[in-house]
Formats: sequence, structure tokens, C-alpha cells
Amino acid sequence: RAVRLLRASADPNSTDGNMSALQRAASERHPDLVGLLVQNGADVNRASPCGTTALLCAARAGPVKMVERLLLASADPLVAHSVEGTLPVEMVSSLRTQQAYAVHALLCERTKEAAPMAGWLTKLGGERRTWKQRYCVLTTTDPTGHGQLRYFADESLASLHGAVDLEGVLPDHLS
Repeated sequence: RAVRLLRASADPNSTDGNMSALQRAASERHPDLVGLLVQNGADVNRASPCGTTALLCAARAGPVKMVERLLLASADPLVAHSVEGTLPVEMVSSLRTQQAYAVHALLCERTKEAAPMAGWLTKLGGERRTWKQRYCVLTTTDPTGHGQLRYFADESLASLHGAVDLEGVLPDHLS
């Protein structure tokens, strides 16, 4: 049915009011439909009214083949949920499946590649005021339109420990 509609010049960016066709296909785990919509010009970085993108939906639902297709179509792994501020790598299903591990590994790699800066930082933390090492990722495409320094327990980006809003702090070439 989708092929017929697209051949009849249907808009690949059409919505049901909440999600685009691409976001719906990704959230319902239809990698072939995701590929078809991308081939026909669907905007892979478009956010829905509730703040999600196709990559955020695919990160949560899998499979890895669908996430790969979106990334190959230039889906940005640094585009956060426009309401929650969550990155796709942080949305991966907590189910301990091979697909979830594969999706997380792929998004972890692509997030670090896409970030203007990523690496270890030592910070003074918490109530006890002890020094802690955190793996940090600088994002410049957060929901507010400026950067964040998101810090994780380690390089796997599996456990977000916090984020620092960098409004007015980043130089122009990084924002």
C-alpha cells in the first residue's frame, strides 16, 4: 500500500498529527518501509510535535538494520528529543537482547564520531565533594538550540549521570 501511495505522489513526510510516516514506521519496527520512505525523500531528522525523531523511535524499537538505514540517510545521532533532551543512544531498549546491544553499540560509536568533542573529564561531584571521572560528550543540537555537555559513567554511554547546559559558554564555531 505504501508503494502505491508513494507512486501516486503521496508526501513521504505526511503525519497522522502525532508522528510522521517515517517515525511511525520506525516505532513499529518496519525497516523495509523505513527504507522506502527514506528513498522517497522522508526527512530523517524531522521532530514530531511530541519531540521524537525517526532515529529516536528506531533506537527504542530496533532492529539494528533500521538504525543503520537511518544513519546512512544522514540521521543525526546528536539530535535530542526536543522535549526530554534525550539522545538516541540513551533511548535504546533496556531489554537485554542481541538487537538492543547491537543498536546501542552502533549509536554509541556514531554519537562519539558526530560529537564536536568527546572524552574523559574529571569533575568534582556530589554531596561528598569527591573527584570523579566521567566520559563526556559535547552536543550542539539540543532542544534549546545550544550545546550541552552530557556526562556518562563510561565510554559505553550506557548510564547518563547528568548534563550541563552551555548557553552562552560555547564559542561560535561549536554552537
